[in-house]
Amino acid sequence: QMGLTGEFVTPFVYPPVWAAVIAPVAGSTTPEGFFWGAIVVQMPMLALSPLLAWRIAGPRAPALGVWLMLSGVLLYTSQIAGFAVDLLQPQILVTFLTLLAFERYRNRRAATAGMLLGLAAMLKIAPAALVLIFLLDRNWRSLCAFAATCAAIGVAGLLLAGVDLHLEFLAAVQEIGGILFLSASNFSVAPVLAAL
Repeated sequence: QMGLTGEFVTPFVYPPVWAAVIAPVAGSTTPEGFFWGAIVVQMPMLALSPLLAWRIAGPRAPALGVWLMLSGVLLYTSQIAGFAVDLLQPQILVTFLTLLAFERYRNRRAATAGMLLGLAAMLKIAPAALVLIFLLDRNWRSLCAFAATCAAIGVAGLLLAGVDLHLEFLAAVQEIGGILFLSASNFSVAPVLAAL
């Protein structure tokens, strides 16, 4: 059981560097205290995400008030957002970092954008696909900042958590990659195709 709601969830596997960084914090408090701390950190990020998206959308976006109202309705009624909040999933942080990266990119802060996207990708691999935008734009500064950030976090992970834990992590990722999780709330392509 996880989260403040005590619901059963499937495990997520994150790179060992994050276990090494978070373990001292988690070990110094109760599980409830840790989750309340996560609320204090992640809820402002969730609240700021629609504003970042509006800034990315630029002049074609509706007025800020309309955008925020629509975003609030979508977040409130979204099953995915509900799970993220109930279970305080790191996906909130990953989404925030990804949006902040492209808000900075739109405002010509190429290196900052690359670093932020690199951090998001080292938390969860999915944002790494967005590096194609840097490639298509031939923005080498963003691309180099992304690669340098990923490399720095990778080296830090090896130094903090060691090689053995990384090998276990890779084995766990490979094992999970061979499992198809069917659920009414799993919206990835493989379960949809399997259900058909």
